Amino acid sequence: MNETEQREIRETVEHARSLTADRLTWKPYFPNNMLQNGQEGWYCVLQKGDHARKYTITFQYPLDEEGLSRPDWGIDRYILFEKLYFDLKGPLTYPEPHEDDSWEMLTAADDLNDFGGFVYAHRTLEDAKKRALRQWQAVFGYALSHLIEDGEAEELP
Repeated sequence: MNETEQREIRETVEHARSLTADRLTWKPYFPNNMLQNGQEGWYCVLQKGDHARKYTITFQYPLDEEGLSRPDWGIDRYILFEKLYFDLKGPLTYPEPHEDDSWEMLTAADDLNDFGGFVYAHRTLEDAKKRALRQWQAVFGYALSHLIEDGEAEELP
């Protein structure tokens, strides 16, 4: 691996290890990105170079005796999902939620509605957000650190 690649890996590892929960930007998730659907969770995009991960936390409501969802009883669990992106040509962003239900806007929201893979069901929103950060750090802070040449890894914080 050349010096430039080593520097990029080192910067990525340092960034992941230094990232804290208060530095993550969580945005409200509305199904189909339409305000009239009501907020059903939160999402956060973390990107480094041409790779990104979107973490989505959806609300799971308690069920009544007949198995019907009861949002009026509060949130039972916060379900964390993770979606990976590779070879991006620029920043991964989503438009702000809107009230337009045109076909074009629904199509644009398809990716926002694709949560990726299930990670874990948490009892609190704070725990779900912490887990998202740990997921990011596990890959970009720990796994990538093994690609840093001997001697350099010892200097990392």
